[in-house]
Amino acid sequence: MIRALLRPVCLAVVLAAAAPGHAAKLDPQDAAFLAARDAFEANHRTKLATLAPELRDHLLAPYVEYWQLFFKLPGAPAGDVREFLSRYSGTALAEQLRIDWLKVLGKSGRWELFQAEYPALSGDDPEVTCYMLLARWKREDPSVLGDFKPFWNAPRELPEGCLALARAIHRTGQLGSREAWERFRVLVAAGLMGAAKRAMEFLPRGEAIDARRLAAVIRAPVKFLRNPQVDLAKVTDRELVIAALTLVADADARAAAAFWGGGLSDAFAVEDRRYVWLILAMNGALRQVPEALDWFGEPGALTDEQLGWRARIAMRTDSPLEAEGYFERIAGEHSFYGRLAAEELGVSLRIPARAPLPTESEIAEVAAIPGLDRALALYRLDMRTDATKEWLWTIRGMDDRKLLAAAELARRNEAWDRAIGTADRTVFAHNFSVRYLAPYREVLAEKARSRDLEEPWVLGVVRQESRFITGAKSSAGATGLMQVMRPTAKWVAQRMRMKNFSSSRLHEPDLNAALGTYYLKHVLNQFDGSPVLAAAAYNAGPTRARLWRGTAPVEGAIFVETIPFGETRDYVKKVMTNTVYYAAILGIEPTSLKARLGMVLPRRSSEGVAVIQNPPVVQ
Repeated sequence: MIRALLRPVCLAVVLAAAAPGHAAKLDPQDAAFLAARDAFEANHRTKLATLAPELRDHLLAPYVEYWQLFFKLPGAPAGDVREFLSRYSGTALAEQLRIDWLKVLGKSGRWELFQAEYPALSGDDPEVTCYMLLARWKREDPSVLGDFKPFWNAPRELPEGCLALARAIHRTGQLGSREAWERFRVLVAAGLMGAAKRAMEFLPRGEAIDARRLAAVIRAPVKFLRNPQVDLAKVTDRELVIAALTLVADADARAAAAFWGGGLSDAFAVEDRRYVWLILAMNGALRQVPEALDWFGEPGALTDEQLGWRARIAMRTDSPLEAEGYFERIAGEHSFYGRLAAEELGVSLRIPARAPLPTESEIAEVAAIPGLDRALALYRLDMRTDATKEWLWTIRGMDDRKLLAAAELARRNEAWDRAIGTADRTVFAHNFSVRYLAPYREVLAEKARSRDLEEPWVLGVVRQESRFITGAKSSAGATGLMQVMRPTAKWVAQRMRMKNFSSSRLHEPDLNAALGTYYLKHVLNQFDGSPVLAAAAYNAGPTRARLWRGTAPVEGAIFVETIPFGETRDYVKKVMTNTVYYAAILGIEPTSLKARLGMVLPRRSSEGVAVIQNPPVVQ
């Protein structure tokens, strides 16, 4: 069945930021810089202007210049903006200012300046791209419609420029009812009901769904489908029924299929029937409903995403797909699928030979690159988001030797996540001891032993959770090495009878590791010692992990591939792959990835599918 897992992946192939952890006292210049940053974020322009002269010679002075110029952009002379762009050409800040300026120019309709500056943009920004399309429309460029279509059909709100463009196209009659209903369906399927309501403006007044009827369907779709007061000869009512079925399928695909297959579908055109069955199939596959395989119908007209979920439900329902001929193509990759493919071919894991270590001269060369210098300064000031942008922008395009030197520079500065991520980018020359760094190993190993947890697995979790950054904090509030949430920390501390516990100490490696490994052991015990299920529970919560177990045994690899949450699916794959590589790096007796994944046993009858009370999840 591993072969079944690998085939769709092979076909697809064919077809928190860092902080070094320094706690040194700030010097006056750094304190002034942080005060300037705070003034910028609080929109205190006068205070920023007062602080700016003190920071002219600071390493991060370009940021102060950028903040001041950003405030002036709506009325700034083009010469002032271009002078900054020229002086800091090729830097992350110049790219950001160019994006900001293009948005201002597009919003204000200053198209001559916009068109002159747009070609210098290095990256891609959806808002700026929309303004570019609007500028082309105003020049009567006939190719705009084709380039606009991906924005129109995307499951997201239209950026301001694309909304203006959509209205302009609509006024010419080139964006009609058919296109409006297509967008409406995409938005409903994505659960973006506010945006779906707003799509009604692109329909003739008599054709749009009444706002109160739509609100009622959104509020209670099952109630509507039990007694739909509709005239299916009208496109408005047909789309209302399809929207209701889509909303029901999101929670219960079988219930939606019962409504649809009970005669309701007979009044719809063939293409509408096909569309609804695919909606039911996708939702059913996400929830491991075996019937979903039949709902997909023939695979010929499916999108890549639909093909992927059809393959997943086929694997989960034991309808194997052969993968012969694809293994060798990916067996050399150091990834979840690459490792499984290699094992199917009988190739044991061999860590690539370490490339010659970067010389002091090579390290000094990358240390002298202004972008990396600024990035490390930003990390020291705990400005992680800006630091990561600077670092990633600066290392793009580096060859392996420079990447290894930059990774070593990051390691020496205890920017562990940048060291790992930079070493991870090499193509031919590698250093896996940096890719799989293990800072705080003594602390983590001791806590792992005390909980009878395998050290490589714990390291694999930490590498994925925080990249060993003690000050890492997620948007949800997960903190520290093992990204422990405050409610979880409090619950674990009570279970451990920990004295003097304070959530303000969660950044401390010893405390965080103690709490995280306790909880990791807790979920491992809950799930019969399965590291796959435990990792899923650690990321998404025990209740969800129980529901995903299904009612029949399944290979661990297939279980992972059929986790419905993309984030958790990716997380578990990486944790388990990390574990294999840490074991190899640490010289621990090797266990194959397939063996580590094992078999995932079915849900116990006592568990059912009801929501079970659990301690708060870690992340």
